[in-house]
Amino acid sequence: MRLINTKTLELHEFFNENTPRYAILSHAWGDQEVTFQDWQNRQSVTWKHGYSKILKACNQALNDMLGWLWVDTNCIDKSSSAELTEAINSMFAYYQKSKVCYAYLADVPTANQDIELLNSELRRSRWFTRGWTLQELLAPKHVVFHAADWSRIGRKDDTLTDLLTSITKIDGSYLAGYTELHWAPISKRMSWLAKRTTTRIEDMAYCMLGIFDINMPLLYGEGKRAFFRLQEEIIKRSNDHTIFCWKWNEDVPNNWASLLAPWPTVFRGAGEFQPLVKDEISVFSMTNAGLSIRLPAVPTFKARWSREASCGFMSSLTGKLEIKFTFYGDPPSNHHTHENDDACRNEETTSEDETCGWAAVLLGETRTRPQVRTCILLGSKTKNDGDDVAIGLMETREGGIDLTRDEKNTILHQWQQKFMTDDYANSSVACIGNPWIKLVMERVRDIPESKELTTLGEQSSGNTANTANTITAPIFKICDSSYKDMSFEACNNALSPLQTAPAWSVIQFTFSDRNTDSKLVVMCNGKLFVIRLSADNFSESPKLKERYLFFLQVAEEFELDDVTVEDFWDWIVDPLLPIFCKLPTPDQAAPRTLDSFFNPETFVYTFRTVSDERIPQLDTDTKHRSWFGIPVPDGLCVPWKSFDPSEVRILPEKVIGPPSDTPSKVLLDDGTIAFLKLVHRGDKQPLTTELETYGKIDRAQLDAQVRISRLHGIVRNNDRVVFGLLLTYIDCGRVTLSCAVRPETEVPLREKWAAQIQQAVGQLHDAGIAWGDAKPDNILIDVNKDAWLIDFGGSYTEGWVPKTLAGTMEGDRIALEKILEYIRN
Repeated sequence: MRLINTKTLELHEFFNENTPRYAILSHAWGDQEVTFQDWQNRQSVTWKHGYSKILKACNQALNDMLGWLWVDTNCIDKSSSAELTEAINSMFAYYQKSKVCYAYLADVPTANQDIELLNSELRRSRWFTRGWTLQELLAPKHVVFHAADWSRIGRKDDTLTDLLTSITKIDGSYLAGYTELHWAPISKRMSWLAKRTTTRIEDMAYCMLGIFDINMPLLYGEGKRAFFRLQEEIIKRSNDHTIFCWKWNEDVPNNWASLLAPWPTVFRGAGEFQPLVKDEISVFSMTNAGLSIRLPAVPTFKARWSREASCGFMSSLTGKLEIKFTFYGDPPSNHHTHENDDACRNEETTSEDETCGWAAVLLGETRTRPQVRTCILLGSKTKNDGDDVAIGLMETREGGIDLTRDEKNTILHQWQQKFMTDDYANSSVACIGNPWIKLVMERVRDIPESKELTTLGEQSSGNTANTANTITAPIFKICDSSYKDMSFEACNNALSPLQTAPAWSVIQFTFSDRNTDSKLVVMCNGKLFVIRLSADNFSESPKLKERYLFFLQVAEEFELDDVTVEDFWDWIVDPLLPIFCKLPTPDQAAPRTLDSFFNPETFVYTFRTVSDERIPQLDTDTKHRSWFGIPVPDGLCVPWKSFDPSEVRILPEKVIGPPSDTPSKVLLDDGTIAFLKLVHRGDKQPLTTELETYGKIDRAQLDAQVRISRLHGIVRNNDRVVFGLLLTYIDCGRVTLSCAVRPETEVPLREKWAAQIQQAVGQLHDAGIAWGDAKPDNILIDVNKDAWLIDFGGSYTEGWVPKTLAGTMEGDRIALEKILEYIRN
């Protein structure tokens, strides 16, 4: 392997035992990386961000008393396919043998900030979304995370373990190295990759070679076939059946007929499967006709409840069946199922086993109509034993259209009524996204005498094995094997059909990755409601606690299982809707000032649970600290007039989407309409930079025709707390250059924007002022199709301004060339 001398920056090659102690860099690649060829003449590429990154990593290694560094950009000659293959197959070992790995997060500005803001930026970091960084997180014993300014964030095996587990869903024992990777089931390791991406398709397989201890040739150009080859190599070395634990999704071709997964995304949510115990494992292998495997038949499943799309059903049932069933019998009670009831009647299949037939229906509905995803309610009891229950819920209406919120509530009510009245047959009353229902549960019985059948599944696309009347599926032991009744979480505090809840909007939402705390701040009819929750609030209701913890996972991922963070907010607010309905409606004609926003009447609530219901409870002891406002000395505010919040009037503004209580368009006492830029706690450095820059713009007395944002005043109270900046109001409907430039945009308009931007930047530079965070998102296009420069708070955006030139006119010039190219092309 080649290593960089951290003092001389020269590359040296080492072999085996001669390799010295070294550090290693892990990073998400950008568009200014330095290659092996570039490094031979590195003086010509010092302007690249990648060069600065390597230089800072060398300095960090020297500080750690390490004389050598390995970086994947310039230590591999990628023009040599043999060297590239050797390096990729050895890369896990490179990271594993390093003394320390520096994980560089270019999109986290600094570690020196409020802990909640830092954790939020860590969760959004691109580093956690890339395929290659997975092995770079797992392989080294010591991983130290650094922010963009190379301030130290923490170590993976120390302060960051819990946060990393929350972000990556990788157990802390694997992160800390207490448990070796080979003990993790195949499906669990695959699930770690499921939400990551790579630039090249083949790398989605190649980045997992070390994690599965696989060595195989690289064939760039083979596309998704690489992931198929990886699985073939894995099953040559392992009898772990969880490799088949994957779920059908949009990445699976309609004609896919293999037990092997087509793409890593199908393993999302498969991290909880456990392999069979050693005595129950059967040998399976690839043959010239496909995969040969011996598996227990469906009726041999042991009694348990499992989640939707239990992979044993989804990935191994053969055939594409369109079967309709008519179901008879009573619904399950809360604690048992009725015995000696008739089984379902199957009118379109010759299978003698109704349980197998039911499984085929679930698969057939899913595989043959994935664009519609319509499922009927299934309620089945076997003919002889009478203790099998299967329940499925319709996901969407015919045609794939999601049901509305009102329809969901109506459906839930109907569903409950059917259970209470035993009117169970042929119901189709639930849908995807319903916050009260966990879709599809199934229970199967315990048969003492197991039957095993051998099935041969063709690996070629479009073919399936013909197994006559028998459909087989693997058995998997689910970690959560407790009996679960079908249950619902409708709130008794719900509104009556004649009530309509007043509009409310979210002001702030935070949650902690160190515990289960969350806080939602909403405004309704001029009142502020703060809802503080934790898992302890639901300790009396395991069902509600499970739902709350699931929503916290949704918040981490922004979206999970088709549930979004907005669904979480709805779930939190629902018990408060009756309270909202009792609030007096404010006079819409009466003027509102910023004082009503920054200092509203505030109520702090939490929840207690009674009989699985969430009961709002007013917390009079807890005080809410506003999210807005920073104390600023007089010297920094002197050039501008200060306005008390009570002196600034809020104006209505037409925006796309639901109405918001967060003000942006305001009226000053001299008749000036201004844009309110809110100042949040923790934004002290950006605020200081922005005030200093606007001071320079004011003193420079630039041409009034130059379209740049200007500061007209400050919202500041008598305690010297700054709540916001009063800037030039640009009537733009929040349209930036990023979304204004479209393929059909006419050339004269493009040229107009280019000229206006060049003129504005030129005037700033003539006055010795740097724009700073230059990029298309900081250019607004107003209703007259004119371009305006905004945001003088410093910082930089990777890909537009090199970090080493952030806040400089040279950085502006580099970004300006890219912006002009963006406009042209």
